[in-house]
Amino acid sequence: MILGAFGCGAFYNPPEIVVQAFNSIVNEFEDCFETIEFAVYCKSTKLKNYQEFLKIKNVR
Repeated sequence: MILGAFGCGAFYNPPEIVVQAFNSIVNEFEDCFETIEFAVYCKSTKLKNYQEFLKIKNVR
């Protein structure tokens, strides 16, 4: 499954909160998918979203 940083771009949701929500969902459904990956776009000068999404367990 490929997901993204939903709400963290144009809508400016705090990535820390979005990552917490994704973490609980990923943990609950990790056995349902062979791979879970996040595609997170960021400019080279603004890495906050990318760095936060690296904290999600068991994903690439």
